[in-house]
Amino acid sequence: MAHKGIREFEPQELSSIALGQNGFHIIGDPSSITEARAGAGDYVGIEYWIAIKAIDNAAIVEARTLQGEGFTKDATKVYTGDVANDGLSISNGDIVYGVFDRIQVAAGDYVLAYVGKKG
Repeated sequence: MAHKGIREFEPQELSSIALGQNGFHIIGDPSSITEARAGAGDYVGIEYWIAIKAIDNAAIVEARTLQGEGFTKDATKVYTGDVANDGLSISNGDIVYGVFDRIQVAAGDYVLAYVGKKG
């Protein structure tokens, strides 16, 4: 089932999302590319993230939306998992909003991934 974007949320959920009350994860590792998948590994119980914020420095990021579209510079616009070649640069402090189930960050970069829904 496709996500309806902001129209899917109840008013109470919107206020929680706006305040970051569902929590966040710091994704990144100084020595390797880091991939986070909702519902797997350390992220069990998370259905998706609703925003990605670059912290500390600009971050090279590739992400996949619930619709399968990619936040990527790949010509096909599909998430490839090749962050080194296809990732987009997010400036320090900038936030990208969406509904993401996969986030990949280049080695040495960090992002905050804000939790949108817990399973």
